Amino acid sequence: MKKISTLGIGLLLSLFGGNAAWAQVPGCNPDTQPPVPVCIAGLVVSVVSNPNAPAGIELWGADLMAGPISDNCTASDDIEIRIELGDGSLTPPSTASVFLSQPGIYPVTVWVIDEAGNADFCNTFVIVEDGGQGGYKHIIGQVFNDENGNCLQDPGEPPLDDWRIELNGLPSPNIFGFNPPFAFSGADGSYMMAVSDYYIFANDSMVLNLPLALNLAQLCPLSYGLAASDFTGADTLYYDFPVQLYPGCHSLSVDIAAPFLRRCFESVYTVSFCNYGAEIAQDAYIDVTFDNYLTPLSSTLPWSSANGQTYTFQLGDVLPGQCGTFKVYVEVSCDAELGQTHCTEAHIFPGQPCTAPYSGPEIIVDARCEEGAGQAVFTITNIGDEPMTEALEYLVVEDVIMYMQAPFQLGSGQSLDIPIASNGSTFRLEAEQVAGFPYPSLPSATVEGCGQNTMGAISLGFITQFPEDDAAGFIAIDCQENIGAFDPNDKQAFPRGVGEQHFIRKNTKIDYKIRFQNTGTDTAFNIIVLDTLSAYLDAGSVRPGASSHPYDFKVLDNRVLEFRFNNIMLPDSNINQVASNGFVQFSVLQQQDNPDGSVIENAAAIFFDFNEPVITNTVAHTIGEMVTVGLEGPGQASRNRLSLYPNPATEKLMLQLDSPPVGQSSFLLYHSTGQLALRRPMSEQAMELNIGHLPEGLYFFRVVCGRHILGCGKVVVRR
Repeated sequence: MKKISTLGIGLLLSLFGGNAAWAQVPGCNPDTQPPVPVCIAGLVVSVVSNPNAPAGIELWGADLMAGPISDNCTASDDIEIRIELGDGSLTPPSTASVFLSQPGIYPVTVWVIDEAGNADFCNTFVIVEDGGQGGYKHIIGQVFNDENGNCLQDPGEPPLDDWRIELNGLPSPNIFGFNPPFAFSGADGSYMMAVSDYYIFANDSMVLNLPLALNLAQLCPLSYGLAASDFTGADTLYYDFPVQLYPGCHSLSVDIAAPFLRRCFESVYTVSFCNYGAEIAQDAYIDVTFDNYLTPLSSTLPWSSANGQTYTFQLGDVLPGQCGTFKVYVEVSCDAELGQTHCTEAHIFPGQPCTAPYSGPEIIVDARCEEGAGQAVFTITNIGDEPMTEALEYLVVEDVIMYMQAPFQLGSGQSLDIPIASNGSTFRLEAEQVAGFPYPSLPSATVEGCGQNTMGAISLGFITQFPEDDAAGFIAIDCQENIGAFDPNDKQAFPRGVGEQHFIRKNTKIDYKIRFQNTGTDTAFNIIVLDTLSAYLDAGSVRPGASSHPYDFKVLDNRVLEFRFNNIMLPDSNINQVASNGFVQFSVLQQQDNPDGSVIENAAAIFFDFNEPVITNTVAHTIGEMVTVGLEGPGQASRNRLSLYPNPATEKLMLQLDSPPVGQSSFLLYHSTGQLALRRPMSEQAMELNIGHLPEGLYFFRVVCGRHILGCGKVVVRR
């Protein structure tokens, strides 16, 4: 937005003048294409009193052009420019200028007409100030750590330094490009914000906001609604911001994400971090371990060391409530297959001091592909100081088929190797974590692209169906498939869930990523993303994460998330395709123990300036599990498979075969005691079993053909 404090606005024409010779192109006889106007994003002018002329200012259409006007046949200097007040009519006006005499906000339409009479227009606005004589009001207050939660700064409660406070106005819909007044708290927690009289005049209402990058269990207000009348007769307003951090510890959180990955191209990861605790995290650092098909090129925060694919970034001391971000530019190898999954992990240190000291057993899982031996090897290790006191179970999934489940029990430092014959499938091993472990943990590992199937190919797209072991905030894992073409404005969810119903387990954390692109014809000055959470999600657990650009975050009406990208200046895709893209990511927990069969849906609305919102696709998850078993034995996932869902089930159990049954096969369901509960012939490709008469409990099933067991698994019945 430009600001001009002079009567001679017409002098702007000299900036855009010249005698550029536009080459004639085919299609000029007759010429049917209109010129392409690009308006500047707002103009601020001042009305200065002049005893020799009426008070006011003459505004020419050319004053609002962002540069030379492009046309296929007519030279820029020969294009006629006209202007009218308002949002425009269907035909060009006759006026080349308008006269503005009073302060205010004026929407204007600028028309451009070539020599053949073809016309087009663009809309913008003009702000007229009263001679530059306006003054300022002030807002002052304190930002502090409210340790006892009473919303008052008591003696000894520490100030919070370098926190941003801003005043977001609610101007008329014709206005965009505003930079709202803002201030930063000092070392003593105090802030002072200057607010111009014009800004107060231009807004009917305003919101004074502390745009936390954290979503804490905040009981005290972090935003205040203001009216222009609040400043009447008052030069200064007073508002404090009591922030409630986790007491007595530092609590570091990290996130990492990339909008997309494309083979042979450069991509960029954003790493964000925050200290949710009330203590300083001293000498903090982040280790980022990149996928083997990614090569780091540069970063906005230089890495201090590199060990293989693990790069270390030193953060220094991270203050209470402090957040930061940096970017890492990588190249995706051309050797990667289209659709291959790339997983990159970020781990922030020092670790998790908010938990009580823990010295018991701790289970981790690693995986490797031994191409020469024709196998994938999973290793389960107890890295804790104590032995396991009871056996736990692990399971192995081939693509989506569960075919191996077995117990394990390890002493301190002991490991167990589980080799799997490699056949190009995606293998995942998931182990139980010991009871009483102090933070969320899902020990698991996945191998993709190990060996080849009988067609000389590998299975792809299965890794992101399952959750990663990053529910603890100090670890973040970004797994995504590389892509070709993609929808520029979309919503993604991780894990994606299994099957068409996208089954996930209850209490599984969900990461949502919203991508946006400016596909318009002008720069997007401000972007707002609104996301209304499902009632099955816990709004209080939301953690805003990595993004392409800085944003302000807040929760509206308890369940509506707002990500506000003020002054993002996102170029349109015709000018800069790469820079026209952006994204934001956040994580959220489910409500505790959502009922089986619950469907969690989520979509987002993306507002580019004051245009109509772009509504993304809707992503959905179903609470429960889908059990899939191979009917030809392990290692042959490409042949017939049986899927059972939902699991747990209540009244009905659906059975689905990949292909029609062959032979006289039967489905048998047993009580946990071994007693047969029901038997059904597998005569159709899809079957529905009524189980409403069965008591609640754990059941085992088998698919048999004669005396041969083709597949088996577990089903839970709940009431």
